[in-house]
Amino acid sequence: MNRILISVKESLLEKKIILLIFGGVIGLLSYFVVYMIEGMDLAAIEEIMAMWPEEMIEFFGDVDAFTNPYGFWALELLTFMWLYGGIYIVYMASTLLTREVEEKTIDLTLSKPITRFN
Repeated sequence: MNRILISVKESLLEKKIILLIFGGVIGLLSYFVVYMIEGMDLAAIEEIMAMWPEEMIEFFGDVDAFTNPYGFWALELLTFMWLYGGIYIVYMASTLLTREVEEKTIDLTLSKPITRFN
């Protein structure tokens, strides 16, 4: 477990600039969402949602999910978190081999006997 944490720590330190940029973009997007929600007509949204079947309202949430920033993030971002995680895992797995070839460490990795765990 300690090896996994060290690996995650090193990976995060390598990508600290990208993480800061991503945090800034998320912050700006959050500001835009708050600004957008302030100008919404809640009566029109309630009329539209009154026509929805009960199952859709249970799945998406009530008007509160659309009219506050936390509900918006939960609806838009967290609903697709598994998709984002899957895309990230595929991206990381696809870059592992190319990074080994570019850094010329693939020969060392292939020639060194390792245990099945490693």
